[in-house]
Amino acid sequence: MDRDQEQLATLWDARGITPGDLAPDSSGTIAPRTIPDTTTELLPRVTLGAGRRAEIELGATLGQGGMGLVRAAVQVPLAREVAVKTVRPQMSRPDLARELVREARITGGLEHPNVVPIHTLGEDDDGNPLLVMKRIHGAVWTTYIEQPDHPTRPDPGRDALDFHLDVLLDVCRAVHFAHSKGIVHRDLKPDNVMIGAFGEVYVMDWGLSVAVRDDLAGVMPLAREITTVAGTPAYMAPEMAAGDGAQIGLRSDVYLLGALLHECLTGRTRHQGETISETLLAAYQSDPVHYPPGVPAELAALCNRACHVDPERRHDGAEAFRRALLEFQSHRASTALAAGIGARLTLLREAARQPREEAAAEVRAAYAQCRFGCEQALSEWPENPDALAGAREARVALARFELGLGNPGAAATVLAELEQPPPNLAELLRSELERIARLETLDHDLDLNVGRRTRVVGALMVGAIFTSLPLLAGQGVRMGLLTEFHLGVYVVHALMYVLFAGVFWIWARDSLTETLVNRQIVAVEAVMTAGMLVLPAGGYFLGWSGFEALAVLSLLLAVTFGAMTVTVERRLWSCGLIFAVGYVCSAMWLTWVFEVFAACVFLTCVVIYRAWRPPA
Repeated sequence: MDRDQEQLATLWDARGITPGDLAPDSSGTIAPRTIPDTTTELLPRVTLGAGRRAEIELGATLGQGGMGLVRAAVQVPLAREVAVKTVRPQMSRPDLARELVREARITGGLEHPNVVPIHTLGEDDDGNPLLVMKRIHGAVWTTYIEQPDHPTRPDPGRDALDFHLDVLLDVCRAVHFAHSKGIVHRDLKPDNVMIGAFGEVYVMDWGLSVAVRDDLAGVMPLAREITTVAGTPAYMAPEMAAGDGAQIGLRSDVYLLGALLHECLTGRTRHQGETISETLLAAYQSDPVHYPPGVPAELAALCNRACHVDPERRHDGAEAFRRALLEFQSHRASTALAAGIGARLTLLREAARQPREEAAAEVRAAYAQCRFGCEQALSEWPENPDALAGAREARVALARFELGLGNPGAAATVLAELEQPPPNLAELLRSELERIARLETLDHDLDLNVGRRTRVVGALMVGAIFTSLPLLAGQGVRMGLLTEFHLGVYVVHALMYVLFAGVFWIWARDSLTETLVNRQIVAVEAVMTAGMLVLPAGGYFLGWSGFEALAVLSLLLAVTFGAMTVTVERRLWSCGLIFAVGYVCSAMWLTWVFEVFAACVFLTCVVIYRAWRPPA
């Protein structure tokens, strides 16, 4: 015996509840041990029989329970169909007669559209009480719960859950009305709800009702005085299973309403057990139910709250429970929209685990559909938890997919819509974006298109100087004006070049320092210029002729352009080749070294222009 079972047994012992008190009748209801003393001596005589002098003409039996018998009848003076409830003949006892009278007076005092109307209460010729009430052409609610497609169900084409929720709303209205009168039903179950052929809903069998108001003490038992177990174990609240009258109240009926909702959702009673004791123990424990995926989460939470083991944690009353049901109904369209994205979410989850470029179009289409469905659901119900969670999951899945394909920009755009993206995904995205930024910076640094117009202009201007001056110098040699190596010529040459380089640097500095490759070209040119200035000067002191110095300068430029070809710009390989050929020609025809050098410079400018010329 576990702890809860021991505790329940102790409570029963303390209240004098024996196993015999827990035996249910044929309808599954445990009746109280004692029936309050309700007088039956002042009941009017009701004439039974046939003919004009009879008041009630009895017909066929409609049904019978543990102690009651219900028969079809005709109220002769009004010629209307009625139902007559009496105590079963084989169980005719004073206590059962008192119970029937008490039920009639309670029900008769509850004039509400969802409580079966009582026409009269009287006694037959033998002094047995009989209750005359409205004849309902329909079936008990249990019929339609067990057989959703039953042919007699009103509005048979309607969604079954919608139908049951509307029935439950009417039950709530009847119970709320009874609560306003200080009455607690205590035995709400589908068998005690009748549904008419046109959808009318009636709450029946108020025989176990108790009062929560002292002014009703003479009509029915007070809830706080209850010390016995009464009701139907499969639906009972924990305090009812324990016979704890101090806890029985309006929220006990709320529990029963929650148990009705549970049966509508699952087709099974809230409490299950192979024996009455096991079922009562399940009622006493009232563990929350984990509903299957097909049950709307909002209804599952509502049901578990109504059936909470602690009465204080339940809804305040039947009206609060009804309003919660109405709120769900207003959310149902939103819930259905959110549920409709399930297949697309599954596709996104799988795609995020194994990103493939060929699936990109399908995945992005699925994301668009998910997003549209969630937005539509949230427009109907902005707090829809399933839509909010679905929208978030879809964004996270698409972001992972885009990251997997190497599209961090697209992933960043998707995640920007989340207030709090997953930390691990955000960190991965940040790292990827930093890597991309570094690559973009490197790509920009190595982009030869940046500043190429400036480079071409500079190369052509330098080419003009180094083409014209050697030609002038060669012409001087031909005219006999230059016969020896003149340092002054190279000094003038150097000063002009330095002056040009300074002006050009001031004009083009921003373009030529913007990228790494331009800075490398400038550095190579600076080294080349230094060599062009230093080599002739050194040659003067070495006793080289001007012809020899210029020939060696061709070799220096061949090496320089070769180095630039390997490290910076492969398209300049022919420049190195031109100066290499020029060096050989200068060595072979030394007296023509100036013309050869000028020709090499000119050809180099042509190559540079073709390689770096701006687009049309």
